[in-house]
Formats: sequence, structure tokens, C-alpha cells
Amino acid sequence: MKIIKDKMIFSFNNNNPYVEKVKDGETVIFETRDCFNNQLTSDDSSIGTLDWDCINPATGPVYVENATVNDTLKIEILKIELGNIGVMCALPDMGVLGSKIKEESIKRIKVENEKVYF
Repeated sequence: MKIIKDKMIFSFNNNNPYVEKVKDGETVIFETRDCFNNQLTSDDSSIGTLDWDCINPATGPVYVENATVNDTLKIEILKIELGNIGVMCALPDMGVLGSKIKEESIKRIKVENEKVYF
């Protein structure tokens, strides 16, 4: 089963409707978006244009058949495949080097063979 990246949530809440039902032990493929919800589409993009209510999307949720309230579910991540473009931001006063950054910088970076090329 594959769950596409358009089926997503932005907060965890038991009122979120599930997007698919899966059987215990079933293998599921989740497509995902980047942490900015694919809003930064060029190097000329600006953090100021972001819809901050739509960042850090999570694909799903799924309903696991036969799981009950308070069950602990064990999952195994079999593989992570990266897209061919990543996004990197350097922002004033954000992160470890934020005090050294004077203006925002957004860079879309090529990803190939599990490596990032600057």
C-alpha cells in the first residue's frame, strides 16, 4: 500500500481522520514533503512567504486494524529514499550559527546517490 504525500496533517490530534486502513504487519510506503511543505520552490523564495500553519507536514494518519487504545505499535523502517532536490535555509538568530548570519539565505540543493551537492 502507498500513501501519497497529499494525504497529510500538520498537528497530531485524535480527531484527525485516518487516510487508510492497514493490517497488522502490512508494509506501507509513505510519500512525504519537506519540512516547509514544498513551499520554497526556488533560490529566490523567502521565508517571509511561508504559510507557517502549513510546515512540518506528516503523511497519514493510518488506522491499524486490531490495534486498541494504549497498544504500543512496533514499526520497522525498511528504506528511506530521498528526492532529487533538498532545501537548506540559513537564518539570522536561528540555529547554531544564527548569530553570524546577517541575512536569510535559501538554497535548493541537488541530491544524487544519497549525496548532497552544493
